[in-house]
Amino acid sequence: MSGSNMSGMEQARRVSGAALAAVTLAAGGALAADCPVAADLSTGIAAEYADGGRVEYRDAGEGRIAIFEPDSDGSSSGLVFLSRAGLYDLVVARRQNGVNDPERSLTLVYSEPEEDLPNPEPGGAWLGTVDTVFPGGAIDTDTAVYVFGSASDREIGGCRYATLAVKASFIGPVDWVAQDFIYFTDIGIAVPTARRVAGAERPSGRALARLIRLPR
Repeated sequence: MSGSNMSGMEQARRVSGAALAAVTLAAGGALAADCPVAADLSTGIAAEYADGGRVEYRDAGEGRIAIFEPDSDGSSSGLVFLSRAGLYDLVVARRQNGVNDPERSLTLVYSEPEEDLPNPEPGGAWLGTVDTVFPGGAIDTDTAVYVFGSASDREIGGCRYATLAVKASFIGPVDWVAQDFIYFTDIGIAVPTARRVAGAERPSGRALARLIRLPR
């Protein structure tokens, strides 16, 4: 998730709007029986956007999440990420026809061990550095700033979720990128909602329509 150089692999992951539902349950819980929960990460959860895009999340074990952002609906090509919570990306790769391309794969190394990177908590923050290691061995270093905002219950796609607003900024020697996420506290995933890069007049964003379970 380095802010400065993706060498043609710009991260499209990254917005929020929702459909309100008529059904109600206790705050912080799902509104309907078919709303995804953390256990569904074993088979997969997809975040679907109003523009038709989607990002898929699956449990990768050891506190990690495997993320796939297909180029288009049903495509086996796109970007893949190995991440902690969808916030701290560890590996980013290009997948072509279902196969990851080692020549278009980046490794990200943080200034703290990955297991010590903080879970989002209201009012918290993390400041450190992240090294982006390219296939040829070149390294770019960015300053990383994560700010965890206030907690809230949101109704999205007919379900109510406990959420937390997160902003992550990556500042390099010559440019920067800032990204907004909705972190789903009870599920443990962060869904990108907006992105702003140095020189842009305004952020780019996508409206999140719903979360769905992926078929087994």
